[in-house]
Amino acid sequence: MSGLRKSYGAARSHSGGSVVVLVDPFWVGNLALSKANLHHIEKVASQWGSLLRIYWYVDNYTKELEGFEAKQTMIRVLGRDDLEDGFELIKAIDSDLDYLSSQNTVSTFVLASLDDRLLLSVERVKQRGFKVIGLVPSDSKGDEGSVRMMRSFDDAVQLSQNVESDREVGPDEEAVLSGVVGEWMPAQEEASLDYIRQYISSRPGIPREIDSRLLFLSSRALNRELTNSEKIFVRNLVRTTVSIPQ
Repeated sequence: MSGLRKSYGAARSHSGGSVVVLVDPFWVGNLALSKANLHHIEKVASQWGSLLRIYWYVDNYTKELEGFEAKQTMIRVLGRDDLEDGFELIKAIDSDLDYLSSQNTVSTFVLASLDDRLLLSVERVKQRGFKVIGLVPSDSKGDEGSVRMMRSFDDAVQLSQNVESDREVGPDEEAVLSGVVGEWMPAQEEASLDYIRQYISSRPGIPREIDSRLLFLSSRALNRELTNSEKIFVRNLVRTTVSIPQ
């Protein structure tokens, strides 16, 4: 990953210390919470020390998440995001970074996000003498915000491409979800579609307000909660669909 590996003379050497990982799954390619992904993240974190804990941020706590909370994994449920701009997530990660960097139990932070609204949070942690490592999606784009974040990291590593979902979507579910997106698309005004196209040109996922609406419609169509793989399928389908000239 050329251009991302970076060191700072001001950073303390924390080799062999404790590592905390903070994961924004929405930003890093809609990462699914699965044993395979947790194992991959643990392996990444071990490059900088002993894993103390993984903080995994979610909008809602669902049955699908049961069984994942353990000694080293903490599911962090966000407050209600009325504006659907992801600011509740920023506040949560900033708060955790601030608190953890005031303790003596952590040596290095691994941050799985390229949201540049966290730039000052990262700089504050680094000023306290801690290393901050970026865990970034394999298809990250070089938009201005992402570049600023990557430059702020002491080092960065890509997510493995083959661990971003926990299981395949079945053909029946795929047909239903494709129908939901197919019905949603014609009802959108061109200005809304242009907004989505602009959004996906520089970052993973889809706008949160669109994401919330389509996941609700998809869940209602299947008459149950969506799995992580199904959520990822819907998001990727939207990205593909709006990118095709009409």
